[in-house]
Amino acid sequence: MPTAEPGGVGGFAIQLAKYLGLTVITTCSGGNFDAVRALGADYPVDYKKGDVTSKIREVTDGRGVDIAINTISSESATDDLDRLAFGGHLACVDGLPDFSKIVPFTKAISIHESALGGAHLSGDVQAQKDLAAMGREMMGLLKQKCITSMLTEVISMSKIPTALTKLSHRHVRGKIVAAICR
Repeated sequence: MPTAEPGGVGGFAIQLAKYLGLTVITTCSGGNFDAVRALGADYPVDYKKGDVTSKIREVTDGRGVDIAINTISSESATDDLDRLAFGGHLACVDGLPDFSKIVPFTKAISIHESALGGAHLSGDVQAQKDLAAMGREMMGLLKQKCITSMLTEVISMSKIPTALTKLSHRHVRGKIVAAICR
């Protein structure tokens, strides 16, 4: 259950989940429903209207989701704790949840911290090899057209600061790529 606009991480999460045959619930603004459906989302939920948790409970017959991917914040990840089914998994891309908001040992959840840069910073060669293998697998899926790159814009190196500012507002669809040489 990725959150935010259909950007890179959420967009790839939707596509990979669908590729694996999963039912995909995602949150986005109402204006992005068509975009996330095109990527494979089964149930887009407008995070600006109504109670997201109630909508997710409705779609899952009260159970909650097995997997949530949170790309927003610690606060948003904390909200996702209530959206998980028993034994669910929460992958955090941008901030861990506040665990004091749940009663310990009542949901048997697993928390996964995304730290792709950490694989390189740690010096752990096996982690780096695993990350490279994941990259090759993603490239294979792109090459086979099982997923799309979501490339929306190619910019020059000089436009990187502007693009980073644009990305920081979290309302960019797809991926912006800087051309290093032409």
